[in-house]
Amino acid sequence: MEHTDESCPLYPIMLRLTGRRCVVVGGGSVAARKVSSLLASGADVTLVSPRVTPELGRLAYEGRIVHQEREYKPADVEGALLVFAATDRPAVNDQVAEDAHRAGALANVAHHPEGGDFANPGSARNGMIQVAVYAGGASPTLTRRLTAKLAGQVDDGLANLAARLSSARRDTKACIETPERRHELLRRYAGDCWEAYEQGKEAPAWEEWLDRC
Repeated sequence: MEHTDESCPLYPIMLRLTGRRCVVVGGGSVAARKVSSLLASGADVTLVSPRVTPELGRLAYEGRIVHQEREYKPADVEGALLVFAATDRPAVNDQVAEDAHRAGALANVAHHPEGGDFANPGSARNGMIQVAVYAGGASPTLTRRLTAKLAGQVDDGLANLAARLSSARRDTKACIETPERRHELLRRYAGDCWEAYEQGKEAPAWEEWLDRC
């Protein structure tokens, strides 16, 4: 079977978007999905489109997004970290991506992943645990199926485990000065908690575990 893998795979990253300006050009269902994900991440979202879905209209009415109710202009992407070209017109999407590059922003082009700088993976989340799935743009259906399969494995036990380890990390920073000692304790504690999770047992409480060390 002949494979068409990219010679340089995409670089995986989790971005902190709170308060960062992101621009979505387009007003249909694809744009609505982009906007929803951006809002969930705390981004400052500007939407540019003369017509929008009822969902996007409601978000604009509630003041959750800034809606420029007109055709796209190159100046719309100035100051943005991420730009999403999500219209149903390929020529407009290509222009948006080109303008984004000139403005120093990263562009995502709907229906043409190769034309942009990054792709949106499928994702599943439970508490602090988040998994992302990307199938190289080969098949949205495959991405959805893989995401659903992995989502079933990100159970409440894993979410609770992540919360427990996060709390232990905060406590350790406050009471143990030596970085090497902190890292060693957290490594061992995470290992014991994972073993308990694998065995279906309750993970040890951090304070009690620390007292035994």
